[in-house]
Amino acid sequence: MQTTQPTRRVVARRPAPRSTQDARAVELAQLQRRFRASYMILEKNEEAMSVRIEITPSDPDFPYELQALSLHIHIPAGYPAVRCSIQVTNPEISRGFARNLEKGFEQHQAAQSAHRTLVQEMAWLDNNMETLLQEPPAPTIRFVSNTVSKTPPPATMAPPAAVEKTSPPAATKHYALEEIQEAKVKREAEIRKLKAQFRNELSDISRDSMTTVLLIKLPLDANCLFKEELGGTINIEMEIPAHYPMDPCRIKIANALNLATWRAQSVEQGFANRSHASPATLFQQLNWLNTNLNALLDVPAPSNPAVIKTQAPPTTQTPPPSAHPIQSSGVEHHLDDSSRKDKKIYVERPLDPVPQAETPSLKVAGDDQDHSSDEASQQESDDDEISIKMASTSVSDTPQQVRSGTEIRFPDLRLENVALLRCARMFLMVKCNRCSNTVEVENIIPDQAAVDSASNGSEKHQRWLPCPTCSSLIGALFKGNYLHSNSITLGLLQLASCTPFDLLPSTYIATCTNCMEPHIPMKLTVHDQPKSTVCRNCHSKMSIGIPNSQFVRIGSGTGSKELRADPAVLQLKKKKQPKQELGLVVGQPLPHQGACEHYRKSRRWFRFSCCNRIYACDRCHDEKEDHKSELAKMHVCGFCSREFASSKSVCACGQEPGKYHAGTFWEGGEGTRNKKIMSRKDKHKYSSSPLKTSSKKQQRVGEAGKLAIKNKSKQEADKST
Repeated sequence: MQTTQPTRRVVARRPAPRSTQDARAVELAQLQRRFRASYMILEKNEEAMSVRIEITPSDPDFPYELQALSLHIHIPAGYPAVRCSIQVTNPEISRGFARNLEKGFEQHQAAQSAHRTLVQEMAWLDNNMETLLQEPPAPTIRFVSNTVSKTPPPATMAPPAAVEKTSPPAATKHYALEEIQEAKVKREAEIRKLKAQFRNELSDISRDSMTTVLLIKLPLDANCLFKEELGGTINIEMEIPAHYPMDPCRIKIANALNLATWRAQSVEQGFANRSHASPATLFQQLNWLNTNLNALLDVPAPSNPAVIKTQAPPTTQTPPPSAHPIQSSGVEHHLDDSSRKDKKIYVERPLDPVPQAETPSLKVAGDDQDHSSDEASQQESDDDEISIKMASTSVSDTPQQVRSGTEIRFPDLRLENVALLRCARMFLMVKCNRCSNTVEVENIIPDQAAVDSASNGSEKHQRWLPCPTCSSLIGALFKGNYLHSNSITLGLLQLASCTPFDLLPSTYIATCTNCMEPHIPMKLTVHDQPKSTVCRNCHSKMSIGIPNSQFVRIGSGTGSKELRADPAVLQLKKKKQPKQELGLVVGQPLPHQGACEHYRKSRRWFRFSCCNRIYACDRCHDEKEDHKSELAKMHVCGFCSREFASSKSVCACGQEPGKYHAGTFWEGGEGTRNKKIMSRKDKHKYSSSPLKTSSKKQQRVGEAGKLAIKNKSKQEADKST
């Protein structure tokens, strides 16, 4: 018999995972899935492969206006043994900052001991993009062609003799690398100290590689002469250059809406001179500014009523003849590109009326003069329009009326994704000048047409009501204004026979920044948490916060001289009503124990808070008064005539005038519990009672029912037999 040899099993090796076989292909597939929308293969050969992706910043607070970071990734054939490299291709990113991103990525790869996939490396670049962009731009080399241009200069350029001599531009300062690094360390240290000193009053406006702008709110001293114009605090925008302290810093007053332009310029120029003259820390410079603020603001007004930032030579002078035509003789073309584009002329309102002056000739007439191009003529016409507006603004026939009243300001207004904010309906609490009683003035509709005027506004926007205590007639008129990032004034308030006390929750209308569509009216409260809402048009999130408010008096008085009540309104002022005599005696019951013709079973009278008078019920109040009744917070017991708060149910005499005892129902345990007098319609009358009848349904259904039917039929059969 032949025996069979046992078969020997061959142990199979576990297959190697695909990631260890070709890690490069696996990571490229992962990269393609991660950046599917922007993934593109640029070049592929045996030596290397280049792909293009776009990384969108995942940080919602990313400070730079960068939609996506465009990269070219060079992946060699020996990857991952040989590291990959990146190249930034965004046209809006300068080469110095692009080199910072590329160099930072290379240094990160060199510092890594363990291998990381391409997706993980791109995630690191996304998280550290802001840090790499904040570094100073890397030095780069630029090749400039030295080919001489053969194009002759344009014939419209004036010769050097005919052009007004201007100071040459300041030469660009160059610093050594050691000086720049030392200045950077000192600059960051001073900014940190400044933020620690002004923790609640300092906020960052913008930060880039060239300048850091900080908004600082300095409280004014008690002896400051310009508290009303500045609103109690001075908001300073401090521009700190990148090479500070080698380059001096500058300031700009942000809340200078009610301050004369020449006063604000005096403060800014004085701070600039101080910063140039003596080197000091940022905190020392702010301390000097706070000490010398009165001296910088209290400067005489300039002789020229129109203070223009871009000064032009007198238009009455005739320029000397020249062989080459010039652009204009009426207005000097020294406006830079930015001012020419914006066409903004800053003119201070004259303090006194200026006599009418002849309008200077602004056109360059002459057939012998020809313009170099249509562009020059267009610029000349634009400048003529600017000068005409300037002359019409600075010259007036009649003196302008000074605005007077009380401005409502929100110094710490917080607007997020809100372009404009205005008040649609205001609720205000004022204090009567005669009796010092506080009165609520409701539904004040702003007069938008009288925002910038000193007129009374239309009478329909005036709100008049008598004081409930002394019957003095109180009036209010609100001239609304728009709130935005550069305006904290809600509007001008003009009052008669009263002073503002507090701003109650009012109705506001916000305009979205993205779509510029007005939002539905919403109620906002001062000293409340910021309120968030969503735009109904573009669904953008908007947030509004009003931490505090200020009442700042403008001009002389509160604007009561501008308010004149209509004769029909004067009828609101009534004589003071005599004291109500009811003849109540404590210990004796009320007439009919408090019952009236409207409520026969009532056992109390009420003192209504609207007029502080006592009536038997609300209907009795409405019949004898000219206003609707409000909630009564006090009532009078019908058994003893004692007055006590409505929140208490039991009187001092032991009775409960607010409780109804004559009912015959359970009423949740508050009514009757006597089952003998309880109504038979109440389910509690027969609950748990032995007199209740038992149900006989079980005797009619089921097996018992079948048996009963069978017995009944059997009995009937016996009777028939």
